[in-house]
Amino acid sequence: MARRLLNCHRVADLYDDLRYSLRALIRSPAVAFILIGSLAVGTGANATVFSLVNALLFQAEQDAGEIHEALGSAKDAAEWRNRARRRREAVDRLLWDEKAGLYLDYNFRNERRRQYEFATTFYPLWVGMASPVQARRVLANLAKFEAPGGILTSTTVSGSQWDAPFGWAPLQMIAVGGLRRYGHHAEADRLARKFVSLVVKEFEEHGTIVEKYDVVRRESDVSAGIRFGYSSNEIGFGWTNAAFLELLAGLEPSGRERR
Repeated sequence: MARRLLNCHRVADLYDDLRYSLRALIRSPAVAFILIGSLAVGTGANATVFSLVNALLFQAEQDAGEIHEALGSAKDAAEWRNRARRRREAVDRLLWDEKAGLYLDYNFRNERRRQYEFATTFYPLWVGMASPVQARRVLANLAKFEAPGGILTSTTVSGSQWDAPFGWAPLQMIAVGGLRRYGHHAEADRLARKFVSLVVKEFEEHGTIVEKYDVVRRESDVSAGIRFGYSSNEIGFGWTNAAFLELLAGLEPSGRERR
């Protein structure tokens, strides 16, 4: 009976989370428009299969399998896990670039991978979709993304806020978590310390925690370098606070043991 009640609570919590997310999207359609529009302009979203999206869907399918197993539905659990397996196979076939050693986005119109190195290559590691060999190949490319203040959003300088030299807190957390998942703790610790120390430095200098940072210059003053996107740097941004705490916890022995 206790297990049944716990499972009901889990499903209810998942429903509440999805309902809250939908309400937030409806309340702030402009935010969704900006985010989706930025991706569309930068990558041709109407013709592109994203490594980021497929990694998150893989995780959702794995989670759905676990939920159905907890509810005692073995058939449905197996179906969701098969979906996750098929997605992993498709990602390996279309998005994994063996020559580059990176996960890249795929344009299904011209049937080619888009040769644009982006920090979303760490997402398949974060969700456990990569093989150990693939994870080591991505790790071998870490120098392309690593900057004095953490992980660059991409390896391209374009004037877009979603390119170098800018870094965003969620991508720091994804990269660090992905490397940790495959046992690359030294590199994960180094990246975490770089971004945590950057946030602390800027907070001590300006008294604020902001949305994005120039991880090359290790500064929060980013407006001069942005030509595409919005040049303001929002103060008190939730994901920076959350990522900071997660990265900091991962550097503590107790946090490492939890992983």
